Amino acid sequence: MRLAVILALLAAAPATANPLSDLIVGSNPCRNLSPIDRTDTARLSRATIDLDGDRVMIAGTGHLRCRTSPGTWIGLDAAARITLAAEVDLVTCDVQGLTVELDDFGGAAAPVLRLAEAALEDALRDDAQRELVRLCQDLVED
Repeated sequence: MRLAVILALLAAAPATANPLSDLIVGSNPCRNLSPIDRTDTARLSRATIDLDGDRVMIAGTGHLRCRTSPGTWIGLDAAARITLAAEVDLVTCDVQGLTVELDDFGGAAAPVLRLAEAALEDALRDDAQRELVRLCQDLVED
């Protein structure tokens, strides 16, 4: 059973499209940022997963890119590196020690992203928490 959980988490980790990346884009964390109010991309590009008994430790890095909505009179974008770490109990699906941090800001509207850093990190952390619990529960039920 634990092997199935680990294999599924590995399959969901570093890829161009994976559950965490899809969830981040789908939740559109940039939606309240004016004028860069559209989440363009969010990818987890590198991840490590370590198993210790019934606990799995996940660490990853990726990026978030926000852009202006289509039809906006000026096209702007901003990007930041995402660093994520979490520990998941495979018996209870409890997520502990979840951290999500943004840094290495770039793009024409980088100051907007930097100003919203704390709110974006909170939103991304909430989304990652829900998705990690859902992934664990789906795998435990199988």
